[in-house]
Amino acid sequence: MTSSLHTCCIFFILLQHWLAPIVHRLECYAVIDDQSNRTLGESKLFDYFDSATRLEDYTISTCSGSYTTAGRCVPGLVVESHDGTSILRCPPILECDDIPDNKREVATPSVARAYPHLRKIANYIPELQETASVSCSSEEIYLWRTMC
Repeated sequence: MTSSLHTCCIFFILLQHWLAPIVHRLECYAVIDDQSNRTLGESKLFDYFDSATRLEDYTISTCSGSYTTAGRCVPGLVVESHDGTSILRCPPILECDDIPDNKREVATPSVARAYPHLRKIANYIPELQETASVSCSSEEIYLWRTMC
């Protein structure tokens, strides 16, 4: 059996801008990545919230190397749980279009029911949302675990 120090999970979330006079919600998936040190979001997230913010330089480091890029940075977004019972502020999100849209690791009720220790929470996990993309990646594991 092999083990990995890298953990990654994907959750369905609703993003909204807490400063906006009209609530605009975006259904998407967020990747919780313990190897990341920033919160990243795709350009469509910024376009959806009409975020005209400053550009910020940052470096992306992966197994295949590092590169420097720039992207918009938006503060003021919040995450709402799918059932509407929890709302938490996000750290500022950096624009990055290199987030893989891979839903193979999305938690679903049927997967939870397959494991005895997860059965009691299966009804709290939403079904796979085919139209929602993986639009956000975050290092903020404690924030997301608070919601679950």
